[in-house]
Amino acid sequence: MKKMYNVVQGQPRYNDPSKNDWVQLGVMWDDSKGMRIKFNALPLPNKEGDVWVRMYPKDDKANQIASQIRQRAKIILSQKILKMRSHFNG
Repeated sequence: MKKMYNVVQGQPRYNDPSKNDWVQLGVMWDDSKGMRIKFNALPLPNKEGDVWVRMYPKDDKANQIASQIRQRAKIILSQKILKMRSHFNG
């Protein structure tokens, strides 16, 4: 069975360097072929030149909610575009 993880890296906040914002860099799979990582962005080194990333199990519920939000946003955007087109086409 394939296990999936989010690959994230903490980056100091611009307005409060004592806190981190977590940036998703990619995903990791752990299956019969071993562990594999796909980066969508490259991690940045810290002041010492070290690169640290963390892997957190993908939360299916959170992914479902995010997908629903994206879908609703697409619908709302489509409706607004149609309304603007009808306004300009008169």
